[in-house]
Amino acid sequence: MTKNMQGSINSLMVMLTRSCQFACDYCEVALGPESMPLPILMRAIDLLMTTDDERCQLRFWGGEPLIKWASIKKAVDYAQKRAVTAKKSIKFMITTNGYLLDEKKLRYLEKNNFEAMLSFDGNEYAHDRHRHLKNRKGTYTRTLENLRRLASYNIPYFVNLVVTPDTVGVLSDSLEFLKNNSIASVQICYRCGVAWRRKASGELLAQLENFLGRGNRADFIMNFHNDCEPTMLSQEILVDVDGRIYYDAAIFLEKKFPSLKKSYELGNIGGIKNIGRLYASKPELRKRFLLACSEPQKKIFLNNEGLGLKMKAFFEQRNQGSISSNEHPVIGPVAAQGFREQNKILIELDIDAVFMKIEGPCLNDCVFCRQKTSSAFDALPSILERLGNGRGSVSKKLCLIGNEPMLHPKITQILRKIKKSGFSMIEIMTSGNMLADPAFTKKVVDAGATSFSIPLFSNHADVHDAIVGRKGACNSVIRGIENALRSGAQAFIHTNLIRQNIAHCLELERFVRKQLALPFAIFTIRPKTSNLAFPRLMPAYAEIISRLTGVKSMVGFPLCVTQKVQAELFKNENEISDSMKLYFLDQGFVKLRRCSGCIFIKKCAGIFREYARFFPTDEIRPITARHANTIH
Repeated sequence: MTKNMQGSINSLMVMLTRSCQFACDYCEVALGPESMPLPILMRAIDLLMTTDDERCQLRFWGGEPLIKWASIKKAVDYAQKRAVTAKKSIKFMITTNGYLLDEKKLRYLEKNNFEAMLSFDGNEYAHDRHRHLKNRKGTYTRTLENLRRLASYNIPYFVNLVVTPDTVGVLSDSLEFLKNNSIASVQICYRCGVAWRRKASGELLAQLENFLGRGNRADFIMNFHNDCEPTMLSQEILVDVDGRIYYDAAIFLEKKFPSLKKSYELGNIGGIKNIGRLYASKPELRKRFLLACSEPQKKIFLNNEGLGLKMKAFFEQRNQGSISSNEHPVIGPVAAQGFREQNKILIELDIDAVFMKIEGPCLNDCVFCRQKTSSAFDALPSILERLGNGRGSVSKKLCLIGNEPMLHPKITQILRKIKKSGFSMIEIMTSGNMLADPAFTKKVVDAGATSFSIPLFSNHADVHDAIVGRKGACNSVIRGIENALRSGAQAFIHTNLIRQNIAHCLELERFVRKQLALPFAIFTIRPKTSNLAFPRLMPAYAEIISRLTGVKSMVGFPLCVTQKVQAELFKNENEISDSMKLYFLDQGFVKLRRCSGCIFIKKCAGIFREYARFFPTDEIRPITARHANTIH
């Protein structure tokens, strides 16, 4: 997305060149020899650096951007240096036909934090039908070879498949072909700028249904997770070769809708001081689009918009049942209760603590979450009122939870009031960043904090920082843990197992348990609204079994999976913070029918419904009595 959840635009497309070796029938870009001069390219990067977001992405577009390989390398070098100065984390993306990809370029893309979108339309018939060279020669064979080469590198990528009214009849077969060639994921893009008759649009949805009906994983199709429809109302911002700035539909539809450039133009690269001011909502873009259309063009627009909304509805309908909220289904209602009512609920769950949620923003922007920077702080009188109403709690431990409780400007005053209310133990769930300041940590502990529940996603700074979206976070968290211990508080460390850190979990466990000498737990990740979709975060159980064998800290995974990874099936609860115990209980677990024969069915959490939708469940097998003697 160009605009994140808080309103800051954090990505920018640059039209490196209008030159391309291909002459695709459905391409509506006015191709030519023009390329972007380096001074304009550098100014575009300077504009991107004005984003309010700490993370940003520069996207190379064309034409075919690989034709300007030297410009790409110069842009990357400049952008990386500017990002350091601006204290931002930058990634890159390239949209390519793949024809010029070679080992040297792929090594460079892998080394420099690139994502790739490669255009490929499926089987040979579908691809060569419209994607050919200027001499009409097909491009299927060479593009497929380079796509396979791309897939062999550690470069996040996906295929952009354009389906047209005359290729829609083989869409299901094309998707099957890509899946059988071990392609990671596919984004389906229907051809824009032409009328889709009712029969063709119906066939498009029928082909998708046919592919999914064969038992194929839904996460293979990226449209399940992105918010790109209607495509013609794309909010992406693009700098053209001459430095003029547009919403990108003005360029990718310029031959079909030439008047759109005037309506969608945002100014010149030299005249825009802040990229955040360029944002427009989809209703606003729709209004601009229609104003630029003749009557025949309006019919095309409304036809394509209608197809986009049908596609959106198709995928949303099949996503029903997914957790679409960033709020915890249990934590919120429990924390909203008075302390006495909490005691009645939580004692039954073996949690000897009560919880108070403090509303406020968050420092991190984790890949498995959505940053909440605009949340207002709870007013101090409201917090004190809740404390007063909670007198008489059976438990003497209170856990402060929220996005980042310690960001509250009155946190030490709140802690002292909690202590005076009769609580002898106060646990704070925190990212750990603020504890890097030893003076602040001492104030918080002196005011009453006795323990901290802290996530650490890797002991490698680049991995942890990328996951939380905050440069320097890993070092801050480790210093914060040390400061907490020196101040006399306890620290409980946990991590969420995701694809982005699975390679580091064994080492992280050793680091926490041996070097820091602290308790450690590895939790599963739950489906919810997040920066990355659940299938791009959750490792398959088969991968967990193959890569984590020997760990000792897994919590919240199906016991039949845990049994194949670690010797002890049930973790010592004293090593888990009370905040994370509630987090573990606060999950939408389900159990498969086959689980009914498992001797641990009552003790096992089960799996997420979303996991069963996106991944095979072959590893879920009931543990029978004859296997019981192998379990601790």
